[in-house]
Amino acid sequence: MKKLIAILGAVGLTATSATAVISCGSGDKNDNSIVNTIMKSTEFNERSYEIYEYSDSSKNTKESMEYPMIETIFFIWSLTDNENGENRDFISNVNQDSFKIWLKTDKNNYLKNLKENGKHYWSNYEDEKYGIEYENWTEQDIQNFEELIELLINEETNLNIGLINDSKFFIKVENKNDKYNGTYTKIINPPQI
Repeated sequence: MKKLIAILGAVGLTATSATAVISCGSGDKNDNSIVNTIMKSTEFNERSYEIYEYSDSSKNTKESMEYPMIETIFFIWSLTDNENGENRDFISNVNQDSFKIWLKTDKNNYLKNLKENGKHYWSNYEDEKYGIEYENWTEQDIQNFEELIELLINEETNLNIGLINDSKFFIKVENKNDKYNGTYTKIINPPQI
């Protein structure tokens, strides 16, 4: 994530997203809704790791960090092919429809390995891989992942996701329909670069 934040920060992620999310307040605000239950089930606070894998496995490293699934999905989307030239520095009412379409179609199967194995590589070279891993991935995790995607693509779900000031990652997922009816808000302090 340290490398990823550096990459995204270099292309202007923080300046754009700060204005989009700063007005939403700070701290975690959650309720007992289905939205909150789904989001909490995909936080993986004690099971998420930044990983470096090498052809010489004795060099492999694994660093524990808070890395909820929504954050991983957001970063995958922000770094994928952008045919429309839209701003992918954040997700808000300006571009959330594009994000939802990407989630529904995922033509290049960017999320396949993440869903099936709980792992995604930001870079994947023959002798070096860098990515995120959710340890001890289970069938229940796959089900939680699927429920998260269903929530995110729901037409009544409003999303506000991005970095604030290069030091905090903001997540707000809200849906007021009868099925979900709730709000999940979280601010994460990623490691300093």
